[in-house]
Amino acid sequence: MRGGGAGEPTALSAQGRSLGLAAVPRTVQRLFALTGLDRIFTVHADVHEALAAGAAGPDTAPGAPARQNRKESA
Repeated sequence: MRGGGAGEPTALSAQGRSLGLAAVPRTVQRLFALTGLDRIFTVHADVHEALAAGAAGPDTAPGAPARQNRKESA
């Protein structure tokens, strides 16, 4: 297995973005709390909640690049 990627959530944060997780088991949430990962990842109850948060979320942060919709980029 290839290692690495540990700095990627930090890089996302620096860009005003975040990584949300959906349907994370309670035991994993406890591990996140113990290790401090709960301050890096946003945990959502389910995929629908995560998608709704993403639609309203980080792309609206100041300095975030504008999203193109598929029709415009075609």
